[in-house]
Amino acid sequence: MKNVFIALFSLLITSTTLAEDFEAWTVKCPPGKPCVITQMIMKKQGDAANVIAGVSYFNHAEQPILKIRISANAEPKKGLGLKIDEQKALHLPITTCDNKLCEVNVVADRQLIEDLQNGKLMSIAYILKSNQQQTAFPVILTGFKQAYGSIQ
Repeated sequence: MKNVFIALFSLLITSTTLAEDFEAWTVKCPPGKPCVITQMIMKKQGDAANVIAGVSYFNHAEQPILKIRISANAEPKKGLGLKIDEQKALHLPITTCDNKLCEVNVVADRQLIEDLQNGKLMSIAYILKSNQQQTAFPVILTGFKQAYGSIQ
């Protein structure tokens, strides 16, 4: 019985996804899947805080991806702007939208990964469908370098 319990416990430990925090970023490495580095962007409204966006780096061996999830109220035709510190801003197409969120998938080339590791702040902006006004939010890059190093 003791051996069955130990084997079951070992199986449970190996199939559990452990999360590790690096400043503003969380690393998760699900068994059999690529590791993911994520930051959820929150907006405080009164006593509550709501998630307004999420930024994730998927460490796919063949092609790393930076995935940005924003409000479903984003205007898909206008795309999304992304700027890291004083680097040149990128204009990116919105990949997909549904009734819950819009998503942008960017191939994370070597330059983008270096900018994420060495930068301090990434700014993301998009246009709202309802009033055609720009909305923007910051993504703190502190800890991304350590998070990225932990999955290499």
